[in-house]
Amino acid sequence: MRINKLNNFNNIFPLLIIFSVTGSATYLGIQQLQFFRLVLIISSLYIIFQVVKNNTKINNVLFLYISWLFLYYFLSLVSSLVNYMSLSKYETDINSFINFTIILLFNINLIYFLNKNHEKFIQILYKTVVFLFLLMLIISLYEIIWQAHLSPSKAYFQSLFTSLHYQPATFFSNPNDFMAVLTLMIVFIVGYNINRNNMNYILLYSFILFGLILSFITGSRIATLSILSILAILLFNTKIISWKFAVLSLFFLIIALYNINTNIQIIDTISSFSLGGNSTEVRKELYKSAIFLIEEKYFFGVGINNSSIYYDLLNNSNLSGAINPHNYLLEILINSGALVMLSYLLLNTIFIILFIKIKMYYLVYMLFIYQIILISSSSSIFLWFHYIYYLSIIAL
Repeated sequence: MRINKLNNFNNIFPLLIIFSVTGSATYLGIQQLQFFRLVLIISSLYIIFQVVKNNTKINNVLFLYISWLFLYYFLSLVSSLVNYMSLSKYETDINSFINFTIILLFNINLIYFLNKNHEKFIQILYKTVVFLFLLMLIISLYEIIWQAHLSPSKAYFQSLFTSLHYQPATFFSNPNDFMAVLTLMIVFIVGYNINRNNMNYILLYSFILFGLILSFITGSRIATLSILSILAILLFNTKIISWKFAVLSLFFLIIALYNINTNIQIIDTISSFSLGGNSTEVRKELYKSAIFLIEEKYFFGVGINNSSIYYDLLNNSNLSGAINPHNYLLEILINSGALVMLSYLLLNTIFIILFIKIKMYYLVYMLFIYQIILISSSSSIFLWFHYIYYLSIIAL
């Protein structure tokens, strides 16, 4: 019986991770029947059966997180209901409501597996993330060479000049979301190796090297800076012998960037770090507009996944057509309200204090860089992997 339970864990959990990343790119006939949703239903039924049968208990840290999740879900529903009752222009569509319910259900599944077997959870997660990283690397190479893309990003690239079609997006709707997930994967992989004190230097430096190349190709400044910070931390934790490989990796990075197709604007990417560009000003306007919402809605938000409607209705020319928050914290603030955002900040503060007390400083870094990386994503609420990453910090 124990072997069967272990096999169920080994089979369901990796599939849940894989299909949460592939998302809308993998489905059964129609988009509504995504493999992620189907596996999540099967996993949830399995968990319900196990919980009823075994009277499962949960540890204090996970209980704290799941309590916040229910608060987040409840107050988001209240915000949506308040806007609906007041006949405002912020109406939550049924698909957003279903996806938001999936957020809660998905996190409950992850928490169950983590609570059931902590070490097994982190081992399976590590192997699966390494597999997904390599898979996305192969797909990225395909997209760069043939300038062909998977279904989730086709609409995005059709709206761009063909000279930009070399940018990879893999399973995601745009290159920024792809780089946000890829960077989170690198941070987790490095964190796992540091935490286990079993450094696989060739794997780590190779992944960082590929990550840096892809960050330049996609023009993601946040991803580039984040990966460079990971490299700095890794070098700080390495033995002297690994420095040779680090120098060799940087040498190959320079060669690779030099030989990348001339259509890729490497010089423009580098100069954007110092010049800032229009995107910096647009982000400032996005942030200011989000904060002003507090005066309008007080502790409530505009409803589930309505941040794009909020920005669109502002008719602010300084936003240059941007309708997404580009910041997970502000997305929570706009959609769900100030109470949810403040409770989220409190939750993170508690975790930081706990990590400092047990001298797990890399976990503090992982939590901090998590918020930074999600600035690069246009909208993070339905970017499923970041929920996995957040729980991986607790698991490590």
